[in-house]
Amino acid sequence: MISKFFTVTQINRYLKSIIEEDILLSNISVSGEISNVRHYKSGNQIYFTLKDNSSQISCVMFSNVLQRIKVPPADGLQVLLKGRVYLYEKRGQYNLQVFYLEPFGIGELASAFEKLKEKLLKEGLFSPEKKKQLPLYPEKIAVLAAENGAAIKDILAVVKRRSPFTQIKLFPTIVQGGNAPDSILEQLKLAQIDESIEIIIMARGGGSL
Repeated sequence: MISKFFTVTQINRYLKSIIEEDILLSNISVSGEISNVRHYKSGNQIYFTLKDNSSQISCVMFSNVLQRIKVPPADGLQVLLKGRVYLYEKRGQYNLQVFYLEPFGIGELASAFEKLKEKLLKEGLFSPEKKKQLPLYPEKIAVLAAENGAAIKDILAVVKRRSPFTQIKLFPTIVQGGNAPDSILEQLKLAQIDESIEIIIMARGGGSL
């Protein structure tokens, strides 16, 4: 029988004290690529993700820092930044509070994205003659997206507002990572079987390249 235990708050408070009292973590320089930039006008702060090939960390930059830096955070920007690691006790999440940022080139993901876009352009996949005429008032639309992602929520909200008679059928799909291509292809094949579907939308949110 467990006789001694800790509350969640006590654990988070203890971890917070360890992280925020660490000299290295209180003023640390980090390099990486920015993605998923989100602006919040109410407090004039910016949230974004800093990533490399293997990991990522959530970052926040407040208005006083934004006023000082020359280049604001943008998706695909490779940066060097300084900040402090802190733990948001209420959620048990640690973040990097940024107080200095400078760019030093276009990130690898952004570069790869542009190379892929150029390759597909050369193959003619974006050519106007390859595009089909979309039905003006579709009655049934298939959506390939993450089941609980931001993309499907946005699509449902827009369709409900602008075309409430349209039926949406979701085909849950993995939208990122190594398993995404096979998942998308599998769900695309299933969507094509349904002859009542007039349009297929493949979508994901988050702003990541």
